[in-house]
Amino acid sequence: MYPKLLHLYGPLSINSYGLMIAIGLLTFLYLASRHPRRKKLMSVDAFYEAAFVGLALGVVGGRILFAIMEPQAYSVWYEVFYPWEGGFSLLAPSLPCSAGCRYTLGIRA
Repeated sequence: MYPKLLHLYGPLSINSYGLMIAIGLLTFLYLASRHPRRKKLMSVDAFYEAAFVGLALGVVGGRILFAIMEPQAYSVWYEVFYPWEGGFSLLAPSLPCSAGCRYTLGIRA
């Protein structure tokens, strides 16, 4: 597998792992939006709103955990906000993603 699939412009490129994550996410959204149980529980708009909030919070959570676990990856603190520099933890998104989805859907614990 090639790490970089396509160079876009300057420091921006499409990486193979990012493409696989995006394909998995899009496949999940497509299949879950068509599932009969989802149709009984919520509307399509509520589903996509919860998915968007979960995705946004998951990306932020993954970046924050990477910055906490690998502080030596940054020479100055504001490099945390440089997404083109890379760095993401796949373990961290589960908690903020699930919390954001529960909040968006109005589910109380």
